[in-house]
Amino acid sequence: MDLKQGGKNVLQYSEAFNHLAQYATQYVNTEEKKRYAFPRGMNAGLKERLTWQTTGTYNDLVNAAIVQESAMRQVEEDERKRKASASVSAAPQAKHRLVYTSPSGQRYQMSPQQQFQCPRPQQQQYFLPRAPPQQQQHTQYRAPYQQQGSQNARAP
Repeated sequence: MDLKQGGKNVLQYSEAFNHLAQYATQYVNTEEKKRYAFPRGMNAGLKERLTWQTTGTYNDLVNAAIVQESAMRQVEEDERKRKASASVSAAPQAKHRLVYTSPSGQRYQMSPQQQFQCPRPQQQQYFLPRAPPQQQQHTQYRAPYQQQGSQNARAP
């Protein structure tokens, strides 16, 4: 069998492979022969990713190929997005000039650098005077002392 994947996805390639396998039974009459013949016609990048798949059935190999193809597509899509966002941010910005015409008819023109420069506020440092360290006063609650025989004491 001389089937090549080309622009087909793995599912389309496997359908074409199974269709041709009906007519070339001498080449793919066993599971082992199918597992050997199927990746031979696949695209190089996908074939390389499937070299680890050495055991299992033909269907396991097809499923692994579908998973790998999906992962490769996701990587390509992410890279395209990354390149697109990098090219947008790297694109030169159009330089516009602001022209102001005063009531007297005199024209003033400002460059883009002058247009959008905002004055930076002066940063002031504020110093607060330090308070003198306070001594900690140890206050302890004491119950009122009662002497025996005082007026407040009660006898049982």
